[in-house]
Amino acid sequence: MAEFILQMVLVVSGGALLYLVARTLPRLDETDPTPGPRHMLPEWVMHYLERADEELVVFFERVVRTLRVFLMKFDNTLGEKMRKLKQNGTNGNGNGKGLASLEEEVKISEEREEDDK
Repeated sequence: MAEFILQMVLVVSGGALLYLVARTLPRLDETDPTPGPRHMLPEWVMHYLERADEELVVFFERVVRTLRVFLMKFDNTLGEKMRKLKQNGTNGNGNGKGLASLEEEVKISEEREEDDK
């Protein structure tokens, strides 16, 4: 299941990158050297499409701004949680014991091995 989720994240992020690249590609020059109609669509349709594009830009800006605020709040929450854990000297499991140093862990594991024999 985790592999499927990672693949979906990869595909969605690839699609997002493709969309961003397509939006930043240089647009065609406004002056068309060939005579005749500029577009296959009538002018009023182009007006609505341009307006829809502007609305999409505003929507995406709002979504990105909201996502940024959410990520900043999440970061602050995690930082506060880490700060509290560091002050209390606990490992977060609620038993109140501090984190053991590497030497203490080796000593404890050696004692367990001796008890097992």
